[in-house]
Amino acid sequence: MVYRLSPLEWCVGYLDVRRRRPRVSWTALPTVTAACLVLALLAGAHEPVGVDAEQRLVLSQLESALLHDTAQPQYARAVRQFDSRGYLLGIGDFSTANGEAFEVVQSYAAQVGPTPLSRRYLTVLARLSADQDPSVTDLAGLPAAWAQASADARFRRAQDDVLESRYLAPALSLARTLDIRTQLGVAILLDSMLQHGNTDDVDSLPALVRRATHRAGGPPGTVTEREWLAALLRARRATLTSPADLEHRDTWPYTVGRVDVLAALLDGGHDTLRPPLTVAPYGTPRLISPTF
Repeated sequence: MVYRLSPLEWCVGYLDVRRRRPRVSWTALPTVTAACLVLALLAGAHEPVGVDAEQRLVLSQLESALLHDTAQPQYARAVRQFDSRGYLLGIGDFSTANGEAFEVVQSYAAQVGPTPLSRRYLTVLARLSADQDPSVTDLAGLPAAWAQASADARFRRAQDDVLESRYLAPALSLARTLDIRTQLGVAILLDSMLQHGNTDDVDSLPALVRRATHRAGGPPGTVTEREWLAALLRARRATLTSPADLEHRDTWPYTVGRVDVLAALLDGGHDTLRPPLTVAPYGTPRLISPTF
């Protein structure tokens, strides 16, 4: 078998002046040294952060605990909180006013064809989404129909897909832009995006990122990732305690446990989200330990 040296190994061999004479001329040595330094930097470059199959399951259970106080993802869940979102449905609190519930039903119908859920509600959900309308007048029976559809694995998959496209993929993209290198960092951005949104609102995630960067004294890379994430969580907790949007002032202060859980995971060094993990955002311990 022929063994070929990597470029970095080649450099090490050529520049090992402690044991033998360099195999390049002394006049060429500075050029070779500079080239090898570049190769060393490239060799140390990190891969963009990602999440493997187990970490995705951990994220699913963790987000369920943070959102719904249970490690079991709530595909059949349907509530109305009397805010600007209409009904909140499924694992991501998909809103009937913001288009997320429409996307789930549309994706499901594309997989399986017309169903009682799509026949009755798809057109209405499309209109509510287009108008950003929180009204539920034309959605009588939707919670029961949603729960019934959730018995189908394909409907659950449609929810997973919308959660990924709406939130997880943007959270991963933002993590890479910010040079966040840990899966816990992705989880923190994901939960923040789910609760605060990704808009230009002063309570939204982009505003929190700006405040965190200011508080930390710079972005990740200028300061350590752990310092920056801690600053983000402090900024987020302050926003939950006293949001600028009056609509959230009756509910967000009761959800600071979400931030406290993430801060505890950060302090505990759970960067890779390897289970088992125990969290208690609302006082009751929840075990995060998915099985394949």
